[in-house]
Amino acid sequence: MKKRPTRETTKPSAIPEPNSAIVTDTTPKGNCLRLSPRQARVLYALELRANQLMPWLWREEVDRVAKASNGPDVVFRLRGKLGDDAIDTQIVEAVDSDGKPSRPGRYRLTGIGLARLAKSDWRPA
Repeated sequence: MKKRPTRETTKPSAIPEPNSAIVTDTTPKGNCLRLSPRQARVLYALELRANQLMPWLWREEVDRVAKASNGPDVVFRLRGKLGDDAIDTQIVEAVDSDGKPSRPGRYRLTGIGLARLAKSDWRPA
């Protein structure tokens, strides 16, 4: 029996992935921080975007980078580890492709979040 070719259902992300899934860090309190593979990928993407002209990651991009459909939960858990003020969320008024009002969300690292990362030894492995 022939195998059917698989088809990718999501667009590949333009954001490179860290080589390793498990990343450790120290929080401002000095506690050891363990990130899940999803959290590590999202934090890496947020860090890469922070220095670009458009630092925001849309919720759909977070889902793709995390390789899951629960991007807001991944960001919520990252906030719990980095601090509530480390990641900004913005809800934007928009019109979808059907002409209906929509409110997509987007995320970015704040200056405080970037400073915390700079003080820590966090690096994507």
